[in-house]
Amino acid sequence: MFLQKQFWNSFWGICILIAFIFAVHAWNLRLLYTDPTVRNQVKTSMEAVAEREGWLISDMPVRKVTRDWIVIHYRRHVRGPDPKTCYYIALDTHAISPCSL
Repeated sequence: MFLQKQFWNSFWGICILIAFIFAVHAWNLRLLYTDPTVRNQVKTSMEAVAEREGWLISDMPVRKVTRDWIVIHYRRHVRGPDPKTCYYIALDTHAISPCSL
């Protein structure tokens, strides 16, 4: 009986932890879901930067969105070790600037 109760406590604790992690990620991307203007600006900015830098859009996962900028982690799609770099992309000028991971 004790082991069964301990199992369910561990199970629900892990479920809450996973839900919290997903909630934080969804909160950082909430403007993509709720604001069509920001969504369109993000799409346009990512396409412009990808074309200008010669990057693939699939190599640029979005980590955070605000009304002024987005944060991406660029990881070049090559064999071998994949170094990851963080960039801010301004939504109005499509300018990129490095950030820390």
